[in-house]
Amino acid sequence: MPIPILIVAYDRPKITKALLLRIKSLPPTQVFISIDRANKESRRFKANLEVISLCEEFSLDSYHKTTIFAQQENIGCNANTIFGMRMLLSRYDSGLLLEDDCEFRDEYIDFLNSNYMNIDYSKYMSVTPMNPDWGKDLYHLKSKKVEVRSSPIMGGSLGMTFSRESIRTFDLVLQNLNSDELQERIKRALSRAKINFMQREILEDFWNYKVSKIKRRWRLDDETFTSSNSPQLQTGWDAIWQLGAFFEQKDFLLTSYTVARESLNQSESGWHPHTFSYPSWNDLSLNFQIDSIERGQQFYSLNLRKFDALSISNWPVLKYFKIYASRTIFKLRTRKHL
Repeated sequence: MPIPILIVAYDRPKITKALLLRIKSLPPTQVFISIDRANKESRRFKANLEVISLCEEFSLDSYHKTTIFAQQENIGCNANTIFGMRMLLSRYDSGLLLEDDCEFRDEYIDFLNSNYMNIDYSKYMSVTPMNPDWGKDLYHLKSKKVEVRSSPIMGGSLGMTFSRESIRTFDLVLQNLNSDELQERIKRALSRAKINFMQREILEDFWNYKVSKIKRRWRLDDETFTSSNSPQLQTGWDAIWQLGAFFEQKDFLLTSYTVARESLNQSESGWHPHTFSYPSWNDLSLNFQIDSIERGQQFYSLNLRKFDALSISNWPVLKYFKIYASRTIFKLRTRKHL
């Protein structure tokens, strides 16, 4: 059977409709749809109802077997996504996550349909098809081959795979946020990454900050993960996903060029700003294939300078010295009080 698909949606009927039309053209599979609920007094309530209606029409018109779950209240993007994963994993070992604003290449779906049953999730957290280097968009592809290799650092979460084993790792790191071992494992994982020393220092500081932020804003429920504050203030679930891989010393399978990404159509509401800029795939005449997984082979290098989600600027040396200075001042103050 082709890989089961999870769609997560909320209040963007135009891009949700576009995604559903794309999925209709794929080989028949099981499709799960998890829809967050807008509050009745919200200005997004009407759009939310429209999304639910579109998904119900898809269920009736499509040859995919479809399971829809609409939340009874607004729980936030993070909790709705994790809920959807658990819903799919209650019946299957692994699946493919397609957020409502995800666009993908058919070559990627073909690759997953042929290979997803063979992925060792005790070693790999996910397949992540959005390369962290924006210079690796398909627009820049010069050959007819996209490689899949391992990396301690994940690409974008859009279009990624997930499994029972990886959701177990996700749960485990949340239970160990207060562990001193987590900080050491972050450092150890980054030491394996094919990045320069300044990026390594910046990322170590970034992920330690993320840990402290998650401690303040996430709590564990019986069924899912919710925020102790407003859902809109949550640190993204994908940050915890990366921390889980650090903690259990797992890698990600990363494509050498991006084959799934955020849709260029961002005319509807979103819960975070969109600062990307890349050309439409519709304008490209591409003929390529994705190679089978090169087991144990890491990328020769990763260029993360343009990956805004990790807050790495075009001049990482400035950020490096800022981190170095703050750590030095902290040590001096500590010694003064001894």
